[in-house]
Amino acid sequence: MSSQWLSKAFMKKICENPKIKLRSLIKKAHSKWNVDLTMTKAARVKQQALDEINGTYGEQYRRIHDYAAELLRPMIGLDGCFIKTPYGGQLLTAIGWDPNDQILPIAYAVVEAETKDSWRWFLLNLCDDLVVDKIRWWSDNRQSIVTYAGEILPKINKKIEREFDKGGEWLAIYAGRDKYEVSSSQGNRAKFVVDLNLHECSCRKFQLTGYPCEHAMSCIRKMCLDVKNYTENDDVLPPVFRKPIGRPKLRRNKTGDEPRNNGPLSKLARTGQQQKCSYCFALGHNKRTCPRKRKMEAAAKKAKKGAKKGAGTTRTPKPNKIPAKTTTQPATRLQPKRKSSTQVGGSQESQTSSKRARCSSSASQPQPSIATVTSPSRRSLRFMAKTPPRAWKALG
Repeated sequence: MSSQWLSKAFMKKICENPKIKLRSLIKKAHSKWNVDLTMTKAARVKQQALDEINGTYGEQYRRIHDYAAELLRPMIGLDGCFIKTPYGGQLLTAIGWDPNDQILPIAYAVVEAETKDSWRWFLLNLCDDLVVDKIRWWSDNRQSIVTYAGEILPKINKKIEREFDKGGEWLAIYAGRDKYEVSSSQGNRAKFVVDLNLHECSCRKFQLTGYPCEHAMSCIRKMCLDVKNYTENDDVLPPVFRKPIGRPKLRRNKTGDEPRNNGPLSKLARTGQQQKCSYCFALGHNKRTCPRKRKMEAAAKKAKKGAKKGAGTTRTPKPNKIPAKTTTQPATRLQPKRKSSTQVGGSQESQTSSKRARCSSSASQPQPSIATVTSPSRRSLRFMAKTPPRAWKALG
């Protein structure tokens, strides 16, 4: 199914609820037509339906002039400023601006300060005065403007005639492609470039006012063109969308007097707060700068070094893997000599006496005691360094 057909099908539903969620449209399409819509297509369907209901943004910009033509009633502007006098004070003003490009002061007042109470007093008095006098006069002026037969309002027409008269003081030279070089006829060195096709002049008055300036009038007079063709306002187009560089910001730029951290995810400053150590539960420092933890880590390192040294002294030397060279000699058989009975008895007695002497000497001399040192394992050392002393009972 195309997005256009779906937008017409969902027209009534979106018109009743313009803020409908995309997932509800996806579920509706799946349950009614057994169609699986993606999020992008559902968004496209919703936008097409909203454009059909409210009109596109470009069309709304083009109808600004129509909206201004419908508002044929005066506009009231309010403003306030300080007064440079020895007494000081604030000046509150109300100014009117009608469609005939006429600006007139309606009311003004001098107050002590620009506050809500002063504005309230000023506006209440203004409303009382307008109900009596000004609205009747504006209604009469409105009827005269509505019944005006000309295409250009009288005030704007007088300004155009004034610019047309000033255009005789300039000389226009055609430069091609509807562009002209305008210079002064009185010997002035000022030069301007006018583009009648784009309704532009280098003095920028043509673009700002909407009607031709004196430089453009000289070009119009030279080419014998109609001024009305250059006083019509073109369609107002929306500004060109420019995607900013980088990731879009989710926070607005704050002024200097606004707090920088506010909101549910903001972090409070630690200035003025007392720290508490999570290792020894003492106040005034944290776990990273805890002196007790440093002492325990140093003691654990010393115990680890001592365990390594003890393990190095008690190690038995490994046998040499390289076998020693042995010289083999031919064996010679020797016949043992027979001993006499006297020699046999004397040798036995000497052997028993020597054994007794060895036993007595070994009993008299003190033998060194061998102490076995058990070094803690690496796991227990890491546990001791990372945990407070209260949790060392788990090692036992």
